[in-house]
Amino acid sequence: MALQFSPQTWQGTVNRIYPDYHRVTDSSEKLDYKTFESITRTISALGWMLANTATPPRLNEKLPDTLVNDMKNAKEQGWGTQTEVLPPLPSMKF
Repeated sequence: MALQFSPQTWQGTVNRIYPDYHRVTDSSEKLDYKTFESITRTISALGWMLANTATPPRLNEKLPDTLVNDMKNAKEQGWGTQTEVLPPLPSMKF
C-alpha cells in the first residue's frame, strides 16, 4: 500500500470539508461529525494495519516526482520548521 501525503493535501481536504477551519467563524455546530468520524476510522484502520504487519513498510527506492516536488515546495515555504514560542507578557496568565 502506498500513502502519499503533504501538508497541502491535509489543508485542502479540511478546507473542502469545513471552510471555517481555524477562522473567526469556527464553531462546533458547523462541523460535519459523520465525515470526521469516517476520516478518523480510516486513519485508525490504516494505523492498525501498519502496526500489525509482519514486516514494516518500506519507502520506495524512487519517490514519485509529484511527491518530491511537494516536499521541496513545503520545505521552501517553511513547513517543518519550528516556530519560536514567545514568553507571555507580564499581564498574561498562563
